[in-house]
Amino acid sequence: MNSKITVWLSRLTDANPATRREAIHTIEAFGDPAALSALADVFVQDPDPALRSEAQKSAQKIYYNLHRLQIAYQYVKSGANEEARPILEDILKFDHDNIDAWWLSVFVAETPQRKRTALGRVLQLKPDHAPAQVMAQSLDAQAKKMTGPLPERHIIPPKKKHRIRWAYVLLSAFGTVAMMFTSLLILDNFTGGEIFDDFERRVLGEPKPLGYINVLMGGPASEDTPEQDRLPITKRRIIDYGGAQLGVLKRKEAHEFRFSAHRGDEIVAVVNFPSNGDPNVFAMELWNSGGMVAHEVTGMGFTAGPLTGRALQYTVLRDDGFSIVLYSQPGGPAGNYTLMVTTIDKLLSEQ
Repeated sequence: MNSKITVWLSRLTDANPATRREAIHTIEAFGDPAALSALADVFVQDPDPALRSEAQKSAQKIYYNLHRLQIAYQYVKSGANEEARPILEDILKFDHDNIDAWWLSVFVAETPQRKRTALGRVLQLKPDHAPAQVMAQSLDAQAKKMTGPLPERHIIPPKKKHRIRWAYVLLSAFGTVAMMFTSLLILDNFTGGEIFDDFERRVLGEPKPLGYINVLMGGPASEDTPEQDRLPITKRRIIDYGGAQLGVLKRKEAHEFRFSAHRGDEIVAVVNFPSNGDPNVFAMELWNSGGMVAHEVTGMGFTAGPLTGRALQYTVLRDDGFSIVLYSQPGGPAGNYTLMVTTIDKLLSEQ
């Protein structure tokens, strides 16, 4: 940890509220995720309600920026601009002076005007930003050339579609999710483990069960199901195709991700963990709206380098709501994960 931030961390317990407030804001400026635990202590223990609120906001800002900016960068690097754009917009709503988010926005801009706006904001925040200066000069040169006649456009015939085998599709999805997972591994190594999850649980408390999964029969379990045969669902979210879902899956708990699907959709779902368990022990289920485990699902476990996880493919027979449910059992992987739920068509269009 930076020696300077250590000094400010020690001031979070100073008797003077003004000193504690200054420490909170200075730590926020450092943006070091190693300070999240200390800010969580302030949120829980500080006698001043206003300072507790400020500590929470500062910790959220550090967490939000580091967590999502890394994901946006991986999207931009892989050419997935549609996925990166809303993440960057959210970051800039939260932190309008985030120069890194503005710089990435230059590369995902939908129009020349938006590219110019983002580039101008980068140079406003940092006039000596060399790459931005070079790009601005290049855009100026291109604008001068555009005063002449436009070149003739040639029609490029559409590519012929080929039938893709499911194994190839799952491997392609695995590659996409692996790139998303890189940022998570960086943060995991940098922070020494599950510091983000620790912060959330200490501030928000241990999650209450939102339901249960029957680990013997599959599908939802009732409260009457014997405790040893069920696991609590501690996270439930509504998602859309194509987005990356990040989380930390504890042992003996489950996470549920709900989405809508249409008849004919060929769903592909891939989840990655660090290589810390047997992928064939870890479970990923697909439920329909009636809570039944979907049949005719093609799936597999895999281990590749530092990653392990599962993938599945399913063709939707009728319009319905579905859930991807992740849960961990002894011997299977747990901890940080990245999940992607998409369709074959969307996946192939991004290749």
